[in-house]
Amino acid sequence: MTYQLPKQIEELKAKAREFSDSVMLPLEAKWPHHTDEVPIADKIALGRKGIEAGIIAPGRPKELGGQGLGALGSVVVLAEMARTTPGFSTFYDVGFPFFQEPFPMFFSASSFIKDNYTSRLINDGVTYAMMMSEPQAGSDFSGIQTTARRVGDDYVLNGQKIYPTSYSWSLFSVVWAVVVDDKNKAILDEKGRSQITAFLVDHDNPGLKVLKWVDVLGIDLEPIVELKDCVIPAKNMFGSIGQGMAIARGQMNRARLGWGAAAIGSSERSLELAIKYAKERRAFGRAIGEFQAIQWWLADSYIELQAMRQLNYYTASRADSHGDLQKVTFQTAAAVNKLFCLERALQIVDRCMQVHGAMGMTQEYPFEYLHRQLKSARAAEGSPQIMRHIVATDLLGKEITQLTPKQ
Repeated sequence: MTYQLPKQIEELKAKAREFSDSVMLPLEAKWPHHTDEVPIADKIALGRKGIEAGIIAPGRPKELGGQGLGALGSVVVLAEMARTTPGFSTFYDVGFPFFQEPFPMFFSASSFIKDNYTSRLINDGVTYAMMMSEPQAGSDFSGIQTTARRVGDDYVLNGQKIYPTSYSWSLFSVVWAVVVDDKNKAILDEKGRSQITAFLVDHDNPGLKVLKWVDVLGIDLEPIVELKDCVIPAKNMFGSIGQGMAIARGQMNRARLGWGAAAIGSSERSLELAIKYAKERRAFGRAIGEFQAIQWWLADSYIELQAMRQLNYYTASRADSHGDLQKVTFQTAAAVNKLFCLERALQIVDRCMQVHGAMGMTQEYPFEYLHRQLKSARAAEGSPQIMRHIVATDLLGKEITQLTPKQ
């Protein structure tokens, strides 16, 4: 299908392109390997410039100070920002105040969370991290072992989490845990399942401790975190007991849309550079663009980029019209979007790097940086294998594709 953007979003797209080219592109040559090396004052200054340019919070509801343009507005801006290496890391790193919108879970939270946490994310440049993965539970999210035990008006959390992005700048984290009874046994729902629940934990909590920092491909240093008798108020719970899986699904689906947009922006920039180089670089007495191998690389990349853009826009538009980010029915659409766009983007960036020969592998060009970021993104919010499993389950049914042992 062809997709025509609404006029307001087309105008926003043009603003984002101007901001990316005029503000972010000049920063590219000196951009650090790790974005946590960028001083917080510089991050806030960039955020202020984004506010002035009118590109901040496109998907945030208007009643919370956003532009109310939904997921479609968000992915259009994200794709433009991901054209540059600073833009890619800025918009996809919750450590950058004002740029990264809070996930929808903060918009539909209790009035206590909105007043004490959401408002700070929106107004104060405060950032947050999300603690889902554990040493023994990554793709198997239902296998998490961190526990939450009710004690009076509090919950006591115990467990270990790994690699929460942007933890080093954040003031609090969303932590997923299994609710247990006084004997530390999981409280099961009516279907016999552990009740995974999401909580907010402030980083100055004495029960929270960083055990180790790990250097991760394509992104910043990320920690291994221990929660030991970590006491938090019961009102720090998102939703109700057992809603953690649905909340996590909504966040991952929205993030998967974003990764599709990142793939578009990085692919578009790479292709533009490759086309220019193919016209200018000469070998064997003529421009390398005259060689069929180069022509086909560029043609295939262009075709794939158009397919990525249409898929991403359509998927975001569906999320806005159906309002089903947290529903199982949207999982397949989000998985298809992330898997297709990122795998195509890795191919496009690799081809464009090859067009540039040895020069393409240097930091004189953005290819190696974008390739690292895209490689890391493939594992974020679900590996390629898990994305394929989600699609296969939709096609064949859980009875055939279930990963847990049959009873």
